[in-house]
Formats: sequence, C-alpha cells, structure tokens
Amino acid sequence: MNASLPDAILKAMQSHRGRDRAIPRADLLFQLQARFMELQDRQLRECYAELPVCSSASAPHGLWLPESRQEIDSFMAEYRCHVAPEVVARRLAIFKRAYHEFYPEDDRQRGLFT
Repeated sequence: MNASLPDAILKAMQSHRGRDRAIPRADLLFQLQARFMELQDRQLRECYAELPVCSSASAPHGLWLPESRQEIDSFMAEYRCHVAPEVVARRLAIFKRAYHEFYPEDDRQRGLFT
C-alpha cells in the first residue's frame, strides 16, 4: 500500500469533522482515486482501519473525524458489535493516541509510571 495513502485520507477528512459532516465511503474513494487510480474499496477500508477515523453504516452513513469523546464512544459501541475484542482494543488505542485530550485519565495514569 502506498505510504502516502494514510496522509491523503486524513487530509481529505479534514472537512469531515463530526458525525453530522460524515462523507460516504464511496465519495471518499472517488476523491482519492484521482491520486491513487488503482485504489479499491477494500484497500481504503484496510487503511482507514489503522487511522483515527470513525465510520458508520447507520445514518448518517460514512466516515468522519471525531469532534468529541462521545463520538468515539458511540462509534466504538457500534464497532464492538462487529469485530473481535482484540481488534476493538487496537482501534481504541489508535483513537487514544490521536485524541489524547479526550482521555485525560490515561495521561494521569501514564504519569504514575514515569
């Protein structure tokens, strides 16, 4: 996979902050195919699964960057219904690294061990 695809996804997602501004996956794919002509839907899904991007099959459908911990929590609740616990844990860790300001309790715990 092209190393710049994750950066391109995050750049394209900047105007899609908050669930109410979600972009349909097909629209994001079309937009990215201008630069990554061979990009397929499965590749896109595999890539954004490693990024701090929320997605939903329920309305409003699409992908978005979370604006709050509540959006992440809602996404994770839906996500838990579809994937294995270890995948959920890995995805939550991605969000916690990217949005550490939403998880101040983790910062306090980290301070105990440094």
